Amino acid sequence: MGRSGRKIWPAGPPWVAVVAVLLAAALWQVTRLRKRLLRRCGGRTFVNVCGWRADRDCALAGCRYGRRCTLICAPVMGVMALEHSAILMVAMTGLLLSERAPGPNPADRPGRPLEAICLAGLAVLVGGLAVLHLDPLP
Repeated sequence: MGRSGRKIWPAGPPWVAVVAVLLAAALWQVTRLRKRLLRRCGGRTFVNVCGWRADRDCALAGCRYGRRCTLICAPVMGVMALEHSAILMVAMTGLLLSERAPGPNPADRPGRPLEAICLAGLAVLVGGLAVLHLDPLP
Protein backbone atom coordinates (compact mmCIF):
# COMPACT_ATOMS: atom_id res chain seq x y z
CA MET A 1 0.00 0.00 0.00
CA GLY A 2 1.15 3.48 -0.78
CA ARG A 3 1.31 6.43 1.56
CA SER A 4 -2.27 7.43 0.83
CA GLY A 5 -3.54 3.95 1.71
CA ARG A 6 -4.39 2.99 -1.89
CA LYS A 7 -3.40 -0.36 -3.29
CA ILE A 8 -1.43 -0.72 -6.51
CA TRP A 9 -4.19 -2.88 -8.00
CA PRO A 10 -7.44 -2.33 -6.05
CA ALA A 11 -9.24 -5.04 -8.04
CA GLY A 12 -6.33 -7.47 -7.81
CA PRO A 13 -3.33 -7.96 -10.09
CA PRO A 14 -3.91 -8.35 -13.81
CA TRP A 15 -3.89 -11.97 -14.90
CA VAL A 16 -1.09 -11.24 -17.37
CA ALA A 17 1.22 -10.29 -14.48
CA VAL A 18 0.40 -13.50 -12.60
CA VAL A 19 0.99 -15.61 -15.73
CA ALA A 20 4.29 -13.81 -16.44
CA VAL A 21 5.58 -14.40 -12.91
CA LEU A 22 4.52 -18.07 -13.03
CA LEU A 23 6.38 -18.54 -16.31
CA ALA A 24 9.45 -16.77 -14.90
CA ALA A 25 9.30 -19.12 -11.90
CA ALA A 26 9.08 -22.11 -14.26
CA LEU A 27 12.18 -20.96 -16.13
CA TRP A 28 14.09 -20.21 -12.91
CA GLN A 29 13.19 -23.66 -11.58
CA VAL A 30 15.50 -25.43 -14.05
CA THR A 31 18.43 -23.00 -14.21
CA ARG A 32 21.91 -24.22 -13.34
CA LEU A 33 22.45 -21.44 -10.78
CA ARG A 34 19.31 -22.41 -8.83
CA LYS A 35 20.36 -26.07 -8.81
CA ARG A 36 23.76 -25.15 -7.40
CA LEU A 37 22.24 -22.89 -4.74
CA LEU A 38 19.73 -25.54 -3.72
CA ARG A 39 22.38 -28.23 -3.36
CA ARG A 40 24.29 -25.93 -0.99
CA CYS A 41 21.13 -25.00 0.90
CA GLY A 42 21.52 -27.48 3.74
CA GLY A 43 25.24 -26.96 4.25
CA ARG A 44 26.11 -26.34 7.88
CA THR A 45 28.82 -24.06 9.13
CA PHE A 46 30.68 -24.30 12.40
CA VAL A 47 29.68 -21.72 14.97
CA ASN A 48 31.04 -20.83 18.37
CA VAL A 49 28.94 -22.16 21.22
CA CYS A 50 29.11 -19.38 23.80
CA GLY A 51 29.70 -15.67 24.18
CA TRP A 52 29.36 -12.82 21.75
CA ARG A 53 31.15 -14.81 19.03
CA ALA A 54 28.34 -17.38 19.13
CA ASP A 55 25.77 -14.61 18.69
CA ARG A 56 27.74 -13.15 15.80
CA ASP A 57 28.18 -16.54 14.10
CA CYS A 58 24.48 -17.38 14.45
CA ALA A 59 23.46 -14.01 13.02
CA LEU A 60 25.84 -14.38 10.09
CA ALA A 61 24.69 -17.95 9.41
CA GLY A 62 21.06 -16.81 9.53
CA CYS A 63 21.80 -14.05 7.01
CA ARG A 64 23.54 -16.53 4.71
CA TYR A 65 20.67 -19.03 4.88
CA GLY A 66 18.07 -16.31 4.43
CA ARG A 67 19.84 -14.84 1.41
CA ARG A 68 20.25 -18.26 -0.18
CA CYS A 69 16.61 -19.22 0.45
CA THR A 70 15.40 -15.92 -0.96
CA LEU A 71 17.46 -16.40 -4.11
CA ILE A 72 16.26 -19.98 -4.54
CA CYS A 73 12.57 -19.26 -4.10
CA ALA A 74 12.19 -15.60 -5.17
CA PRO A 75 9.99 -16.13 -8.28
CA VAL A 76 7.70 -18.52 -6.44
CA MET A 77 7.48 -16.07 -3.55
CA GLY A 78 6.64 -13.40 -6.11
CA VAL A 79 3.69 -15.44 -7.33
CA MET A 80 2.40 -15.86 -3.79
CA ALA A 81 2.89 -12.17 -3.01
CA LEU A 82 1.16 -11.09 -6.21
CA GLU A 83 -1.83 -13.42 -6.19
CA HIS A 84 -3.15 -14.36 -2.75
CA SER A 85 -4.84 -17.52 -3.94
CA ALA A 86 -4.98 -20.44 -1.52
CA ILE A 87 -4.83 -22.88 -4.43
CA LEU A 88 -1.66 -21.32 -5.84
CA MET A 89 -0.04 -21.11 -2.40
CA VAL A 90 -0.71 -24.78 -1.65
CA ALA A 91 0.57 -25.80 -5.10
CA MET A 92 3.76 -23.72 -4.72
CA THR A 93 4.41 -25.05 -1.22
CA GLY A 94 3.99 -28.64 -2.44
CA LEU A 95 6.36 -28.02 -5.32
CA LEU A 96 9.06 -26.55 -3.12
CA LEU A 97 8.69 -29.25 -0.47
CA SER A 98 8.98 -31.99 -3.11
CA GLU A 99 12.60 -30.96 -3.66
CA ARG A 100 13.39 -31.39 0.01
CA ALA A 101 11.60 -34.72 0.54
CA PRO A 102 13.79 -37.59 1.71
CA GLY A 103 14.45 -40.31 -0.78
CA PRO A 104 16.99 -41.78 -3.16
CA ASN A 105 19.62 -39.60 -4.77
CA PRO A 106 18.90 -36.14 -3.34
CA ALA A 107 21.35 -34.60 -5.80
CA ASP A 108 18.89 -35.28 -8.64
CA ARG A 109 15.90 -33.62 -6.95
CA PRO A 110 16.78 -29.93 -7.47
CA GLY A 111 15.65 -28.48 -10.77
CA ARG A 112 13.61 -31.37 -12.08
CA PRO A 113 11.65 -30.46 -15.20
CA LEU A 114 8.46 -31.74 -13.55
CA GLU A 115 8.29 -28.71 -11.24
CA ALA A 116 8.77 -26.33 -14.17
CA ILE A 117 6.05 -28.14 -16.12
CA CYS A 118 3.68 -27.84 -13.13
CA LEU A 119 4.40 -24.11 -12.84
CA ALA A 120 3.79 -23.62 -16.57
CA GLY A 121 0.56 -25.62 -16.21
CA LEU A 122 -0.57 -23.28 -13.44
CA ALA A 123 0.21 -20.34 -15.72
CA VAL A 124 -1.98 -21.89 -18.43
CA LEU A 125 -4.75 -22.49 -15.88
CA VAL A 126 -4.68 -18.89 -14.61
CA GLY A 127 -4.55 -17.52 -18.17
CA GLY A 128 -7.35 -19.82 -19.31
CA LEU A 129 -9.61 -18.80 -16.44
CA ALA A 130 -8.95 -15.14 -17.18
CA VAL A 131 -9.63 -15.51 -20.91
CA LEU A 132 -12.89 -17.32 -20.17
CA HIS A 133 -13.82 -14.48 -17.76
CA LEU A 134 -14.30 -16.89 -14.86
CA ASP A 135 -13.73 -15.88 -11.28
CA PRO A 136 -10.09 -15.83 -10.19
CA LEU A 137 -8.70 -18.67 -8.18
CA PRO A 138 -9.88 -18.74 -4.55
